[in-house]
Amino acid sequence: MIYGPSVLVRDDQPSCREELKILLRTGGMNVVAEASTTDDVLERFEQHLPDVVILDVSLLGSWDTMVAIKRMVRLRDSTVVLVTGMPSQMEALM
Repeated sequence: MIYGPSVLVRDDQPSCREELKILLRTGGMNVVAEASTTDDVLERFEQHLPDVVILDVSLLGSWDTMVAIKRMVRLRDSTVVLVTGMPSQMEALM
């Protein structure tokens, strides 16, 4: 059983979620849930109230995602980590 911080992973690519879960578990984190959509991430967040939420930065263009981040931080003072597979910061934010 893993006793590290609980983590929720949100990425629309199953292979990316799988790689993140392996890396996090190897580092002693407790991956409690994963999600592929903004609706899924809110549902899983409310179920598990994780310490950390990892979100794919390509989803930031969505108003729903910004609202979701605010809601998660309000419900529990979770750390939200933004990740991207984009080769540059400019591409990630466009």
